[in-house]
Amino acid sequence: MAAITDVPIYVTKGELDLRLRNIDDKITHQGTRTDERLISMERLFDEKLARIELIFEKTIANQEKIASDMRAEISDIRGDVKALSAKVDAMQMKFGWYLTLFGVGVGAVLALFQLLIK
Repeated sequence: MAAITDVPIYVTKGELDLRLRNIDDKITHQGTRTDERLISMERLFDEKLARIELIFEKTIANQEKIASDMRAEISDIRGDVKALSAKVDAMQMKFGWYLTLFGVGVGAVLALFQLLIK
């Protein structure tokens, strides 16, 4: 059984031109919309990137400030350590002299004791 259709076997040149024009218009419209979307996405990415760069710059500036403060504190601590080291050296010198004088004193006492015993 053969199906009977109302579709003509041929298409007129005017209909073909109209259909091709519609297809071209759709393609052009979709291309335009795609371009608009890409431009919009590019703008959005540029804005986000600019915000991220600003945040990074602020963070880096903050970290540099913290590092500078820490360097100053370390310098102060080094100065304090040098001062303490000088004090310890002075105390060692005093202790050494006191120990020497004590030794000389004990030696003198022993020498006197030896002389008195004989």
